[in-house]
Amino acid sequence: MNRFSATVLPVLIALTGASQGFDHLRFTRADSLRGGLRPERTCFDVVHYDLNLGFNLEYKEIQGYNQILFHVLSPCTTLQLDLFDNLVIDSILFENQHCKYQRDYHAIWVSPHRPLAKGEQASMRVYYHGAPIEAANPPWDGGFVWSADRKGKHWVSVACEGLGASCWWPCKDHPGDEPDSMRITLTVPKEYMAVSNGSLVYNMVHLGERTTQWRVSYPLNTYNATFYIGKLAELKDHYKGIDLRYYVLENNKPLANKHFEQVKGMMDAFEHYLGPYPFARDGYKLVEAPYWGMEHQSAIAYGNHYRNNEWGFDYIIIHESGHEWWGNNVSASDHADLWIHEAFCTYTEALYVEYMHGLDTAIAYLNGHKKKVLDLYPIRGPYHVNFNEYGTADMYYKGANMLHTLRVLLENDSLWFGMLRQMQEIWAYKTIDSKTLIDFINQKTGKDFQDFFTQYLDHAASPVLEYKAVRMVDSTSLSYRYLAAVAAFDMPIRFELGGESRWLYPGTEWKTMKMSNKEWNSFRFDEENFMVWFKRINN
Repeated sequence: MNRFSATVLPVLIALTGASQGFDHLRFTRADSLRGGLRPERTCFDVVHYDLNLGFNLEYKEIQGYNQILFHVLSPCTTLQLDLFDNLVIDSILFENQHCKYQRDYHAIWVSPHRPLAKGEQASMRVYYHGAPIEAANPPWDGGFVWSADRKGKHWVSVACEGLGASCWWPCKDHPGDEPDSMRITLTVPKEYMAVSNGSLVYNMVHLGERTTQWRVSYPLNTYNATFYIGKLAELKDHYKGIDLRYYVLENNKPLANKHFEQVKGMMDAFEHYLGPYPFARDGYKLVEAPYWGMEHQSAIAYGNHYRNNEWGFDYIIIHESGHEWWGNNVSASDHADLWIHEAFCTYTEALYVEYMHGLDTAIAYLNGHKKKVLDLYPIRGPYHVNFNEYGTADMYYKGANMLHTLRVLLENDSLWFGMLRQMQEIWAYKTIDSKTLIDFINQKTGKDFQDFFTQYLDHAASPVLEYKAVRMVDSTSLSYRYLAAVAAFDMPIRFELGGESRWLYPGTEWKTMKMSNKEWNSFRFDEENFMVWFKRINN
């Protein structure tokens, strides 16, 4: 494949009227309550959730409780929990005494009967019931999915990344505080199976009901806690001592048994580039879901109907599994930085392609993504509000191509892949923000990429390399500059001249280089390896 094609990608959106921020948005008190950190949240750190739920499948209702174990980080008399206000709180207990509480939109201000002292470990239990929000278009519009299989049997699940875990269970619904572990106990009619995150503790039938209990032994994002209910059959396999479990609709067992063979190749690729699968004790599960897919930790939602794409793999298996490393192992500490989940995970798809088919094919795959970039909003969102949907998928496609651009700039794959593995090791089971990640890259590379990340993360438009060529009798003069929001943006760009790869060093002011006409005839910008639009100005 010719890596230096002359295809000019569209630049209209980048050049005309694209928003450069979020000033047009208006956030509510509810957004701030969900997304912000205040003393009532920072005063405690969740250690463990013990969620117990029963389901009335006919009436689309749930009832149960969540026991919350936490460490007190600073003296406090009030704590903030979160639960959507369409769900009814029956009571909140602390040390077997009823707590006073007030509801403020989806926030709950809980006042235990005594002050809490720094350093103590405590717990509270929230009893609740109701009909959770139903998803209009899952997984993009979150909520419960009350569906049915082809035989008319109940098939139920939930997806709530954008909406928030508190749409169906009471918790501290902020990405910066992950529990160290979780237990999830689900009760359904005995003819159904209920699957959740982690490893199965027991599966018990009693008086017409089936109760399954699952234990998550690692930290997890609250939005990743999940369940699947249906007439599900189990398939078992192993990968390097890791339990592989596939829960699928009973009539799809033959399809799944063959189609899910690609999981092992995916594991080989991701472990090669990123390090070991992060949740070995909990195993790896694909669970057939009544929606496209979701990266639920150790229990990935699969709804792609056993189809491979034009590149020969099932997108949902590869992408959602990539989140086990990016998003579930290394997690963003604020909704604003969800690009860390999505950009790195989408780039991981290209790494899978590279492992299976080579670098040239991976570059072609990334350029297919580049055609989907819209340049409408910045990749990095506003901090301290519950807001993570900008109307485009640029955090995926532009983000992945931004990371590939960085790899090309480094010209050192040993350093690049070493950094990716170190990120997985250093921040395993932790939450981070953009600054932490960028500082790490600057320290490891010995270079300052702040302007690079500011341009790509905080401004809607991708940089445009504007150039014009003036051909004279015996030479050609090439003038070039960047159109970029960051005034100091000066990212090098690669070009080919006479069959050799070289570097050009544009800035936001015009620069000029001269070459022979013969050289100009062989000149090609490397348009496929940089998240840059190219615009030639006609004389």
